[in-house]
Amino acid sequence: GPRLPDGWLEGTLATLFAVVAGSGIVGLALSRRLPKRLSRRGEEVIFERIPAFRARLRNEAETLVAESASAAQSSTICDFYARRLAAFFAAPRNVAQHLLASNRGLFALLAEIDERRRYLSETERAYADSLRELVIRKDDLDFHFALQAALKGWLFVHAPLTFVLLNVSLVLLVL
Repeated sequence: GPRLPDGWLEGTLATLFAVVAGSGIVGLALSRRLPKRLSRRGEEVIFERIPAFRARLRNEAETLVAESASAAQSSTICDFYARRLAAFFAAPRNVAQHLLASNRGLFALLAEIDERRRYLSETERAYADSLRELVIRKDDLDFHFALQAALKGWLFVHAPLTFVLLNVSLVLLVL
């Protein structure tokens, strides 16, 4: 009948089995839900090309900010970019929120842009609107990064654990 493992090898095997089964269930859930969410938001992006797209968006944003400073003779957008948006464009952001299907980070950032927009001149507003569109595009890119990284990362957890489980099973079989 069923019993609890009483040796260290049996305990290791039981623990590994539970962990592999759990990671398999997590992987099944991820592989069923995340591709649907990926197809509903934005265009399809190859995971390996995301860093290049991120760099291109950052360059566009920095060019836009530099143009706004010279065209409007004001540093308002430059200051906001340096204080709030430079880090956003530099690396993936809101990864956990994207995995949990939350847009809170994006909405907070867009609200900050909209709040400052009313204090800008007409020239600066046009640049702020363009910058707002770049923020939305960058958030879509971060969304794809987060979900695709979860799908790829799960495999790098599940496959080695399965390999270890099979090896421990073989050791137990030989003993």
